[in-house]
Amino acid sequence: MSTFQHNGMRIFTRAYRPMIPSKSLERSRRLPKTNAFGQWRTQHHQPIANRQMALSIDPLSLRHFSSSSSALQAATKSTSSKSKQSNARKYSLVVHGPPDFQYPITAKTPSPRPFQLVIVESPSKCQTISKILNQYAKDQNLDFDFVVTSSMGHVRNLPQTKQKDEIIAGIDLESNYLPTYAIIPGKEGLVQELQQLSEKAQRLILATDDDREGEAMAWHLLQLLQPTSSSVDSSTSYLRVRFTEITPKAIVDAIQNPETSLRYNLVQAQETRRILDRLAGFTVSPVLWKKIAPGLSAGRVQSVGMALIVQRERERLTFQVTEYWGIKGNFTTMNSSADNNNNQQQQQLLEANLISINGQSLASGTADFDPNNSNQLAESSRHKLHLQASSAAELIDRIEREGNAWTWTVEKVTSTQRKQNPPLPFITSSLQQEANRRLGLSVSNTMRAAQQLYEKGFISYMRTDSTHLSEDAKSAIRSDIESDYGGPENYVAWMGDRGSKTSKTKKSDDKEENKKPDPQAAHEAVRPAIQPNGCFVKPGDLPSTFDGGAREVYRLIYQRAVASHMPPQVSNQTSVTILGESPSTDDDGTKVQFRIGGSVVIDPGYTIVYPRQSDSSSPILPSVVEGEQLDCNTVKALMHMTQPPARYTEASFVQELEALGVGRPSTYAGTVQILRDRAYVGSPIMSDSNRRGGTKEVSGPAISAQRAAGGEEFIGSGNARGPMVPSLTAFVVTSLLEKHCNMYVDPSFTAKMEGRLDKIANADAEVSEDERVAYLNEFYRGEEGLASRILEIESSVEADDARRADLPNLSYDTSGGKDKVGLFVGPWGPFVKKVSSEWSGEEKAITANLPPGMAADLSTITLKSLNAVLKTKEEDGTMIGLHPEDSRPIRLKVGPYGTYLQWGDDGEEGTTTHTLPRELRSLKNINGVMHNSHEENDDLATLLGISLDIAVQYVALPRTICEMDELPIVASIGPYGPYLKYNNTYMSLNPKDGDVLSIEADDARELVTEGIVNRKTKSGAGVLAEIGEIEGSMVTVKSGRFGPYINWKKVNVNLPNEYRDDPSSLSLEEARSMIEEKAAKNISPKGKKSSKITGADISPGPKRPPSAYLLFSSDKRPEVAGQFSTLGEISKELARLWKESTDGERKPYLEKAAALKDSYNEDKEKWKAKTQELISNVAKKKSSSGKATMKSLPTRPRSSYIFFCNATRPELKVEYSTLGEVSKELARRWADLDDTSRKVFEDMASSDKKRYEKEMAAFSGDKSPKKLQVAKINGHSVPTIKKRKKSAYMLFCASHRSEIVDEDGKKLSLPEATKVLAQMWRDCDEETRAKFQLLAEEEKEVCAT
Repeated sequence: MSTFQHNGMRIFTRAYRPMIPSKSLERSRRLPKTNAFGQWRTQHHQPIANRQMALSIDPLSLRHFSSSSSALQAATKSTSSKSKQSNARKYSLVVHGPPDFQYPITAKTPSPRPFQLVIVESPSKCQTISKILNQYAKDQNLDFDFVVTSSMGHVRNLPQTKQKDEIIAGIDLESNYLPTYAIIPGKEGLVQELQQLSEKAQRLILATDDDREGEAMAWHLLQLLQPTSSSVDSSTSYLRVRFTEITPKAIVDAIQNPETSLRYNLVQAQETRRILDRLAGFTVSPVLWKKIAPGLSAGRVQSVGMALIVQRERERLTFQVTEYWGIKGNFTTMNSSADNNNNQQQQQLLEANLISINGQSLASGTADFDPNNSNQLAESSRHKLHLQASSAAELIDRIEREGNAWTWTVEKVTSTQRKQNPPLPFITSSLQQEANRRLGLSVSNTMRAAQQLYEKGFISYMRTDSTHLSEDAKSAIRSDIESDYGGPENYVAWMGDRGSKTSKTKKSDDKEENKKPDPQAAHEAVRPAIQPNGCFVKPGDLPSTFDGGAREVYRLIYQRAVASHMPPQVSNQTSVTILGESPSTDDDGTKVQFRIGGSVVIDPGYTIVYPRQSDSSSPILPSVVEGEQLDCNTVKALMHMTQPPARYTEASFVQELEALGVGRPSTYAGTVQILRDRAYVGSPIMSDSNRRGGTKEVSGPAISAQRAAGGEEFIGSGNARGPMVPSLTAFVVTSLLEKHCNMYVDPSFTAKMEGRLDKIANADAEVSEDERVAYLNEFYRGEEGLASRILEIESSVEADDARRADLPNLSYDTSGGKDKVGLFVGPWGPFVKKVSSEWSGEEKAITANLPPGMAADLSTITLKSLNAVLKTKEEDGTMIGLHPEDSRPIRLKVGPYGTYLQWGDDGEEGTTTHTLPRELRSLKNINGVMHNSHEENDDLATLLGISLDIAVQYVALPRTICEMDELPIVASIGPYGPYLKYNNTYMSLNPKDGDVLSIEADDARELVTEGIVNRKTKSGAGVLAEIGEIEGSMVTVKSGRFGPYINWKKVNVNLPNEYRDDPSSLSLEEARSMIEEKAAKNISPKGKKSSKITGADISPGPKRPPSAYLLFSSDKRPEVAGQFSTLGEISKELARLWKESTDGERKPYLEKAAALKDSYNEDKEKWKAKTQELISNVAKKKSSSGKATMKSLPTRPRSSYIFFCNATRPELKVEYSTLGEVSKELARRWADLDDTSRKVFEDMASSDKKRYEKEMAAFSGDKSPKKLQVAKINGHSVPTIKKRKKSAYMLFCASHRSEIVDEDGKKLSLPEATKVLAQMWRDCDEETRAKFQLLAEEEKEVCAT
């Protein structure tokens, strides 16, 4: 147990071991149903332990939990062996109370003042709420205190494992879907401590979130913490408080106006939803594991969302591109051609687009064409004209040929005023969409940032479907508009028509805004929280403890809330139609119409606060009148191509789910995240440049799911702004469900189920048991129910049929031919399979892994490309030709990471493999070559366009391009693509800078000078200003992750705030002083460093001399710096001057560099000799002092698996290129090893263990002059190592690290936890600091002895 004072509050943390077995379940028994919800009662100011239960019991508790306290106590007395071995995370109880409150409350601690126990769901809320409530108790002179603790989210859930005779874990199907709840593994001790704490409390106050999940949490807590006595008073036993923002006013109002009962309709709705999700997931997912691949999952909302994304991709794959043309004309008024310098505005051209020919409108967009048939108009656009290239050219030729004979007249001018009303305040889904569109945040990151802001008291509750704003919020908005955005006239009190001003006396504004019958519509909109001064916190005043994402989310919420009560944007929109008539005397005259539109903003309205993304510069049209004659200066043809439907982004995906009524805003973030985690959706890597940075590390089922989808190539970086691309796995799973269980992926069916769940939640009383069971039966039972459909899949669908990927661009041969090619998804990823009967009439299957690039880009998958991959595998590589130098073969092969070249035969000495660029390695460019090929049986090399000449150049890599300052510049291809290497430093070679095979020497020198010599690609990036040089190295101000900083060599110093607006104003002298101060902290006395090995003080070696080019640059830099402003421009100019200099101009620099190098070599030899002498003297001194060095610890024994790996790994390194793939294959082979072969390695391990025990015995018995202390660890003697003394801050961190958790009770990452601990240490009072400083001194004394 640890206690510390923080911001005037006493905080207690304690970690507990599980005391309740994870298998101990609180089973329910069926009792007669009652119509009223009874509450357990208690007498005021009496401990819960002394209260008695009333006879009326909550019927929900009877359904789920019988005799909860006794069951819990019985469970805590027993401990199953399986629970002891459980790896479930152990949760820590965080308790916040007044300064004199001590926890745990024992017989030895002073009796505390009476207190009421407030339970919230997130530990990060506790401190803020405790501070508010205890200040309230002090101000009101209450005779009790408030103690605040957290349940860390749900404490009970449906168990994950099935019990005996259960079909679905935690659901009794034979008892009307009766659920069984278990305490979440790892929370057993936390629940027990909550119960003990509640027994000491006057009253239990449940303050979980005001939504379905929060109400269910409160109900579960009530079942676990209710008393066992029978005389209780429902009016004082417990209270339910609700608040939508964590501010003093909201919290105090909630405490002063509590509710004495739960909203059981919300509890029932949450429970029914949970049962429904369990029936869906636990019924469908096992079939997917069995039929397709492990690690996959299905869900009621997740699978519908996946089907929507797959359907959009199908539309893209079947989309037929159509070419269509348009014509743009440039017109001026008749008098604008005069040479008049004051007539510039009239001389502006009117650029108009052709809209019709002889009264027939032109097809002018993708919507006008049939997406499935090229060059065909859509049914609704058959009346329009499809303008082809030839027709456009003919019309232009005629206009230009007849010239002035054409007449051009302003046929029509229309001008309208348009009002764009402001958007309503955010609800959950609109916040997710806008944060994704404007900030590029994923849905999950948006909700994480909003959660932080809510818990710290800066925004209202973020899970809401309501756009309602309270009067206090409107008052805060009015105040900000009047002071910052134009005065009282810019405040609109009621937004009944989303921006139109309406009578202020109308009171039904919120009724029109709240259209959804969702229980979460009772909340306000997502808005800034109202502070004690009655105002919102301005975005610029948000504490610096929030990261950039949270600050931007708050700015977005603030701007949207304020803008919702401002006037609309008003603009004038003008359209001009121009009529052109050809000079013809007969009936074949041609009439054409051109049109141009423009818009001018008259009143920006709300956009001064919340700019519209769609606003763009619109041309200002010159003043023209109808009937006015114009001149046509030029006309030109423009080619257009129809575009396939855009893929969903996270923003548009959430918008689509909301429009269809699938899921609810509170579940959208989880839906998107599970689709990414299960690799149903990815952001494929499209180039070598965006591969850097790695992907999210995953484990468990997600590894199998990602492998099945195509691996890292498909998963990519998870860019939230990018499109959501479905994987082959998503296609396979969706196809299987569509064929055999269509309702499961039908949006209308899921929306209907959501509507009925909302009906349960909105009911004034509990929905009848019959209605609830009928609802679940409709989903699960019957011939068309989920159970029946899944049983059909399990019994009648073969694995190959389930795994087949039916892509629209694959047309399988079903005529019974001898060869059948198919694409499949299995546990080890996508693969191609061909069943052939060429060999003696017997069928033989040939399989090949699908290259990852093809899995990431489904448009590359055709029968031709699949046959080419199979042919490559069947022939063990495609023969490209013989190398002209040694006549050894060069083959194109396909491996786990795509195609590569092999020079030489398998097993031949000197055979090498060579990486290809990503576009070839991943088959990205197979489409372009394939469309130009007309052969049916082209090999893979031909489809990729790899000839023998190109292959010879690739196998010759790495190649030396040239030399610079006597060091070579080398070009090659690595894991991250093409690169240049110079002086053991690497830089990427981007396609725009040159090709790895053909880049020339001058270009290479320039790139290396910029990227490596001047370090532009690394520390030179983000340079804000150059201050000057110190000792030949530039002092720069750079932009870093935590703000601008000063950089000189390897020394970095934070830039003072006064220079942040203009970093160039920092003087070199001031920069020097700050650098010297910072460097002094990092340099040992006298500029020497102590060798960790010898203990000797070794002086630094001589500094390496500059090259001739660096001497030249240092000499010319002052002159060049006066002409250019940025480091990059200066570097380029210096490189150009050096390249263009003559031999005579270079000679003095070359001579000086040579002299400096000779001097450097001399000094270096002297330094080496002196250093060796110093080390030798120290060694002799140690030897003469009789001190003995510690003997090294014997090598630990190796397992049988390690011996197997050592024996097998050399063989696998030939086939696999990375450690990860080798490790996976080793694990697979070890699992398949028979007992006889395995025994060989087990004998080797047994022998090695005996060797270790023998060496360990000798080590422990060593009689060296300095006796080592030996400790027993896991049965082995291990010498103890002298502990490093810990500082007071280190001891503080060790004491409080366990309490640093997120809203779900999970540990934060190390960097985030470190930031929080640092802030807590800064906020500590002197008493707490002194305590840890004293502990540090005591430890220092212990270490010294």
